[in-house]
Amino acid sequence: MDWSPNRQFTSLARLKYFCCSINYYNYLNRRQNKQKSLSCFCNVKRFVLAFVLLIFCSTILSVIILFYYLLSDVITLETFAFVDQTNVLFTQQIHLESDSKYTITSQNEKTIISRNEQIALLVFCAKRPKAIKNHLEQLNRLRPSPKHFPIFVSQDGFDNEVTSVINEFNSKTTYFTHFQHTEQKNSAPKSVINYLRISQHYKWALDKVFLENNFKTVIITEDDLDISPDFFIYFNSTKSLLYSDPTIWCISAWNDNGNPSLVDWENGINKLWRTDFFPGLGWMLRSELWMELRENWPEVYWDDWLRSNNIRHNRACIRPEISRTLHNFSVAGKGSSDGLYKNFLSSMRLHEKIANFSQNDLKRLEKDNFDIWLRSELENSIELSLQEILDGKYKKYQQQKTFKNPPFFVRFNDPREYRNLSKTFSLMADIRSGMMRTAYLGKKCERSGGSAGLPIVISIMSCVLNKRPVNDLVYTGELIDSNGHLKAVGGLVYKLAASQVLGKKRILLPFGMKKEFEGLSLERKEGNFYHLLQLF
Repeated sequence: MDWSPNRQFTSLARLKYFCCSINYYNYLNRRQNKQKSLSCFCNVKRFVLAFVLLIFCSTILSVIILFYYLLSDVITLETFAFVDQTNVLFTQQIHLESDSKYTITSQNEKTIISRNEQIALLVFCAKRPKAIKNHLEQLNRLRPSPKHFPIFVSQDGFDNEVTSVINEFNSKTTYFTHFQHTEQKNSAPKSVINYLRISQHYKWALDKVFLENNFKTVIITEDDLDISPDFFIYFNSTKSLLYSDPTIWCISAWNDNGNPSLVDWENGINKLWRTDFFPGLGWMLRSELWMELRENWPEVYWDDWLRSNNIRHNRACIRPEISRTLHNFSVAGKGSSDGLYKNFLSSMRLHEKIANFSQNDLKRLEKDNFDIWLRSELENSIELSLQEILDGKYKKYQQQKTFKNPPFFVRFNDPREYRNLSKTFSLMADIRSGMMRTAYLGKKCERSGGSAGLPIVISIMSCVLNKRPVNDLVYTGELIDSNGHLKAVGGLVYKLAASQVLGKKRILLPFGMKKEFEGLSLERKEGNFYHLLQLF
């Protein structure tokens, strides 16, 4: 058929052309609709796949985030649950209530633990920027829960470098408060001015934490201390003893004779002791005790004041076999004691192991249980004379390499004999308020040769407990009247449990102090008071 435009179509041809055009148009239209439907289906399919993929990725991301937060919290909490079966708080999840700055809740029991049930950490510092930086770095790194262990730093004075270090931590650390103590009395003699300021600072800061911030339990540390990895575990685990046993008035992290050669370094990480001698150097107390102490808080030598029996009232402290604190001499300097005990302290070390304090470990420390155990140890001990100990007779037992042997028991009758014992075993030789360091009921348990050695029980003055016998020593700087009352430099008055008779007295001078008293003798001072200065 000729379809050229010059050809005239017949009616039939026109009809056929029209029908073909209609059919072709319908074909194209159907094809286009089919393509649109297919395209729409593909778009829906892509959307569904994209949506499913988005849900899947979101789920995976949520699981990862949830796992991260659970891991960061639960590891810490499970660690405490493992080491502390006595405190429900650390076996459960901990979170902060939005309406209370210091509130912790237990998800399991739905009970609210107020800020009064937390343990505040009170840090004392003054003029040592390197020391406070080192100490705060350790506290910040090791404290498991800032909410449970809020930090209060009390600075004595306005040293700019120290303030700058504290402000830096304050800006990046939660539950962190900075105090500055400004009250300083300078009327005291130069020899005691540092002790005067320290005592004032302690009372002021403890009032701030207990009275103004209403905490029930406080741990006290100082800027020159290093702390062990289980420092917080130790205090949290032993806190219950402060509330369950009225004969325990403080928990200390320090062992005065904690040299590795004197302790069971390999197996003693969980071992705890009672001691009548206040150790300090990282210690915990209750608010009730502070309310008892604050009214008569001394002007100087607050730590020795706490060791006197008329203040202690036969209460004991808990101390560890292996110390949880350590003097850091690289940042500490000489301190208020002018480096007096550096030779002893420089050999101390911190353990890297984490303790696991069981209920039995703590139950053993209650007075009745501990006294029964100590009595049993003494009954089964091998008593040696002082000379046998000094001659090294105990060493033949040590060479047997057995721990089934009972401990040795040795007595001494005066401070000179104890000093000889101290030299033999590298113990701290000073006696305060009639007590040896680490002693309990006039007895102290040490170990010769560290973990491989055998225990030795040393008894003070034939078991004369908690008083000064007539011929006992008088301490450096003390004044005594004819009634047997002591008055220390700084105006502090002590009363003896038994009056002393004036006459020949002996005085045990701390290391490095003897030069201040050379050439002096017994002479009358301040009216009816006598200054006793006869040396060994």
